[in-house]
Amino acid sequence: MLDLCAARIQDTRETIARENASIPNGLLSAIRLAGANDRAMKDICAWSLKVSAEMKAAGEPMAMAALGGYGRRQLNLFSDIDIVFLLPSAHPELAELQIRLALYAIFDLRLKTEIGYGAKSSEQACEAVGVDLDTTTAFIDCRFLAGNRPLYDRMRERVGKRLRGEKRRWLIKELLGKREERLSRHGSSVYMLEPNIKESAGGLRDLHTISWLSYLLLGDTRLRALHAERIWTASDLRAARESRAFLLWARNELHALEGRRIDQMRRPKQNDLARRLGYENSGGFLAEENFLRDYYKQARDIDDLANKVVGEIQRLDTGLFQGMVLRLRKRRIAPHIEAVGESAFLDDESKDWFKKAPSHIFQMAALLAEKGLRFSERAKSRLRLAVKRYDATYQSDPLNRDYFLRILRAPLGMTRILRQLYETGALTAFLPEWEHLFCLVRSDFYHSYTVDEHHFKCLEEAQKLMARPRDDPDPRVAGAASRIVRWDLVNLALLLHDVGKGLGGAHALRGAQIADRVAMRLKLGEDDRADLRFLVYSHLKMSHVAQRRDLMDDRVILDFAREIGTVDRLRMLFVHTVCDFRGVGPGAYTDWRAQLLGMLYDSAEAALKGRPLAHTEKPQILPALRQATLERLGPEADEAAMDAFLLSLPDRYFAEAATAADLREVARRAAKHFELIRKLTEQNRIEWELLDGDSGNYSELLIASHDVPGVFARICGALASKEINILSADVHSTTDGYAIDLLRVTDTGYKRLPAGFRLDRLKRILNDALISGADIDELVAKSRKRAAPLNHLKLHRPTRVDIDAEASDTDTVIDIFALDRTGLLYDIAKTLYERNLTINLAKISTASYQVVDSLYVTDTEGNKIYGASEIESLRKALIQAIDAEPEGKPQ
Repeated sequence: MLDLCAARIQDTRETIARENASIPNGLLSAIRLAGANDRAMKDICAWSLKVSAEMKAAGEPMAMAALGGYGRRQLNLFSDIDIVFLLPSAHPELAELQIRLALYAIFDLRLKTEIGYGAKSSEQACEAVGVDLDTTTAFIDCRFLAGNRPLYDRMRERVGKRLRGEKRRWLIKELLGKREERLSRHGSSVYMLEPNIKESAGGLRDLHTISWLSYLLLGDTRLRALHAERIWTASDLRAARESRAFLLWARNELHALEGRRIDQMRRPKQNDLARRLGYENSGGFLAEENFLRDYYKQARDIDDLANKVVGEIQRLDTGLFQGMVLRLRKRRIAPHIEAVGESAFLDDESKDWFKKAPSHIFQMAALLAEKGLRFSERAKSRLRLAVKRYDATYQSDPLNRDYFLRILRAPLGMTRILRQLYETGALTAFLPEWEHLFCLVRSDFYHSYTVDEHHFKCLEEAQKLMARPRDDPDPRVAGAASRIVRWDLVNLALLLHDVGKGLGGAHALRGAQIADRVAMRLKLGEDDRADLRFLVYSHLKMSHVAQRRDLMDDRVILDFAREIGTVDRLRMLFVHTVCDFRGVGPGAYTDWRAQLLGMLYDSAEAALKGRPLAHTEKPQILPALRQATLERLGPEADEAAMDAFLLSLPDRYFAEAATAADLREVARRAAKHFELIRKLTEQNRIEWELLDGDSGNYSELLIASHDVPGVFARICGALASKEINILSADVHSTTDGYAIDLLRVTDTGYKRLPAGFRLDRLKRILNDALISGADIDELVAKSRKRAAPLNHLKLHRPTRVDIDAEASDTDTVIDIFALDRTGLLYDIAKTLYERNLTINLAKISTASYQVVDSLYVTDTEGNKIYGASEIESLRKALIQAIDAEPEGKPQ
């Protein structure tokens, strides 16, 4: 019997895995797999009842029921199977025997999923209902499988009675609170580029929450109940069913691809997942981009429908007295417009007001943005209908232009209102240049959101600065933001800065052309048009210079300042750049990026004002740094040795010490580097210490070693062998023959290294290699074989190496653009070492799976590389090293 049950389940799983992609309705597969498990559980239950009867045990039999996803009949390939066995209150001996027999049989099935089980009396089962959220929702989804049906029915009746009155209100509060907590943890936006198909906004958990709220509202978990009670329209119900089918379909395939239960669609797997589901590269988009676009449409529908149900249950749960109070609080905020709380709507006599004039939508939108209010759901529905009636005059209406600019200047509600205008179609009707951005995915392995969502995230950051600039933790950002006069231009630039994406070619240039067209339609003045065009065209300029160029080089600063032109433009570009970084996603705007941008801003501002450049040089900082470093080292420090160490440091080491806080940070590093150097001997060639970084998304590795050719390459290779990713590198040489580095590092998932992570053994291996002069190719090769390649992206984002002998007066600058992989920096550094080139400055910038490395190099005699043939030979060697397939990996 067990062999037959196991074979049926395995056959069903294999059939689903084989046929899932060709049947784009995941609910059918989920029900099919649940059915196969049902048959096995019923057979096992019947067998346990039969055996216990033969043993002549006395008492009332047990009941077996499915919980959670199994109870909902929504099993994906590796979903957990949760079962509850119900015991009678009196004389449970027979039921206990049956449960033991059933469990032996269930575990003998050797299912490839986790089995969760419990045995309770109906009274015990109900004790946790209304107290523990997970138990409560599991029993809401409970479904009878086999055994004692009256016992199961009594339990269901008790559950229903428990969830009334105070327990019902408790559950509503817990469900809504849990949803907020979940979205804050997994991303409150539908448009994440690595969404969790279950837990993210618009995921399966939102559908589950809808069902649980429906049970509390209507006593029925089925989606159709919401339509029957007119909470949803027929199109709402259709959208919910289509989205559920799509998400279960995609989740099944994700489980099949990974061979385990997993819900986050990680970028290295997205291409394989999309192709398994039948998506291909088309229309200028990768297969995974086309798949994600469909995913976002489905997830957005679920998110909207969940919000609709949440709003309805909050309205119905308000209570009669509170409802009367809210109605009494209804206030008129303008002719035709009323508000309750934060929601604004048209009064009963003005239902068709939006249809009467194209400017009425933006008139109300500007008012709400300035007051920090939002359109109610009813107002949004009327807005959607009205927009469909407007023609091209809607875009050219001068009143709409004025109201639109008012929205862009509104510090209380700009972003929320622009989002609502976008959701209803009013924004794209007015700004058709935005139409192609809808759910636009660009797999650049840097941004965390779709292109349209990224714009709104940037605007959210700008709104914070516009409303309360002095609250920003970065004093430079606070100072620049508080001096900006034309926030409407900054915000319009943020709304348009990536509008050129998805149209082919250089998106900044295309975006600037589009921005100029929009400015002409809005009838902006010539100076405003020029500023808008500049901000969009140059929106990457400041980050590129800060992260790729030597900020101690006066020529770099003066060229940058000359291109900016005015202090006002510099402030706007600085704030625009900060908002752009912060809008990329969690962790993109790191402390060291903020520091680099701040250094560039200070120096460029000084240049534009005709002041000496804001470099922090050794003579002016040395006394304060000496004192701060001594405080770090303590009273036992060897002051003479420390003074010699500080004097041996290059000027670039002090560049970041522009403020008191920066000085303390440089002193912290100097003290650590001094202590590490003191430990070096002929037999101990390298020392390092791993620390947590200032922000929570990376660790810091401070390194000291003898400065010998190839040491940086070996360090990079050693770290790669432990699958440690280098986000950035500050590389310095002292005048007395030491190399001191600061590396910001993460694990392969771009997270801080775990607490207690040890590198002692790796340091010993590296030390032996430095003593013997051996390379560490074999060590790196082992880690390469474990890494997942992203070869399919090379066709769309090929490696690029730019070599410029004129960018610096002293060095040749190499800019490398490539997909990140294990050992990449090692291969680059080793190639330069083999060609007798010295790395004097390394500016490493890694974001997700993409790197931009800028290296300042000279030959062994300190000369730049000039010859065209030598430069071309170096470029080819670097590309060959970067694109070489690791041994053991498929071509």
